[in-house]
Amino acid sequence: MHMKTSIISILFLALIAFACNNQPDVDFEGDGQVEATVAGNLFSAKLSVAFFMDSTLQLGRLDKDNAQLQFNQIYTTGTYDLGLQNGGYIDNIMLMLEDGTHLSMGDGTYTISKLTNRNTEGTFSGTAYALTDIFFQNPIKVEAGTFEANF
Repeated sequence: MHMKTSIISILFLALIAFACNNQPDVDFEGDGQVEATVAGNLFSAKLSVAFFMDSTLQLGRLDKDNAQLQFNQIYTTGTYDLGLQNGGYIDNIMLMLEDGTHLSMGDGTYTISKLTNRNTEGTFSGTAYALTDIFFQNPIKVEAGTFEANF
């Protein structure tokens, strides 16, 4: 992924995260689970929000669940790239670690292996950066990521 795209993705997502903290709770029914190995350590989060609407798959809410996965222009199962997509959409995974480090993963891939109007399952892997790492000097490897959710 190009550095310019990474910077745009992370800045855009930081704005979204800030805006989400200032919005009233939106009650989308759903639940799920996200797990991954982040820099060699197990990350796990239960999701309280999950929906699939208008080709957008949204799993979790960073301020409530410590994880948020947003995938756009999804119509079927398959493998996709994270980051800025054609049409200006940004597919991203954000994780909040136990120590409070906020990671944005805009470089990597995700696979949606199951997608129905009731649930989804998939995997992901790639490189994340702390939002405070504005020069992208400390990449953090994210491996063996899995997600599952019910809508």
